Amino acid sequence: MKELKEGVLQYVKANGPVLPVEVARYVKNEVMLTSAILAELVSEKIVNISKAKIGGSPVYYVPGQEIRLSRLYEYLGEKPKRAYSLLREKRVLRDKILEPWQRVALRELQDFAKRIDVKIGDGTEIFWKWYLTSDEDAKREIVRIVKGDSVPIQPKKEPVEEKKEIVKEEIKSVEPVKKEKPKVKEFILGQKAKSYFEQNNLNIISADVIKKNKEVNYIAEVNSDLGKLIFFVKLLDKKKVNEGDLSLAISKAKGKPVLFLSSGELTKKAQKYFEDNLKGRFIFKSL
Repeated sequence: MKELKEGVLQYVKANGPVLPVEVARYVKNEVMLTSAILAELVSEKIVNISKAKIGGSPVYYVPGQEIRLSRLYEYLGEKPKRAYSLLREKRVLRDKILEPWQRVALRELQDFAKRIDVKIGDGTEIFWKWYLTSDEDAKREIVRIVKGDSVPIQPKKEPVEEKKEIVKEEIKSVEPVKKEKPKVKEFILGQKAKSYFEQNNLNIISADVIKKNKEVNYIAEVNSDLGKLIFFVKLLDKKKVNEGDLSLAISKAKGKPVLFLSSGELTKKAQKYFEDNLKGRFIFKSL
């Protein structure tokens, strides 16, 4: 596992920003495990993760590769693209004089638009700087923008968003492991799932029965040299799994990698939804 982690990190250093599926292909391992390792590297503040996504998946990169985040541009929406181009050109924008759609778009561009709160007189204004613009250059531009105002300005330290990786946060919130097995009545799909867990060394640490003998949500872990890697597992006894089922699983996972086990198959719409949005952080398995 240590060698795998080193291989993942080296690939990110050489090629970042990269998608989990690209890393998994390089290290010749499953995307779910590769995503978990990337999450560990993010929690250790060795690797950074983007807010914008490509096909439903963020990209991973190391400090110094920020300039390459431009690969995300083509996957932005129309208005975020326009805001991106405006901020890149101007370098600093004053929030209060922007159009409403521009304010909204800039708040979505967390990878590229960095917020600065500036004290002007007795009040505080919001400015946005291009992410590659230095603090000193931004300060000079802010002074230029408000030049002529009779009140002094005093840029505050740019608020730093707490980089609490969701996976790490959820690991802390998991209840202590209990020795007794979850009290879930065995049923055919449950027996198959139990066998799958054993074959893949997944230990169940909690179970939430949604519908008896029909639907169960699990929190599972895999022991490794990196510690305990946490996954969300959905077990659903249903002949046709739709896009709503997949979307709900993502919501319940709260950032963890998802393993979806079912007795049925994906509908055509669900398959398209999976291909367009979930590749790289979601595994669907029909038992």
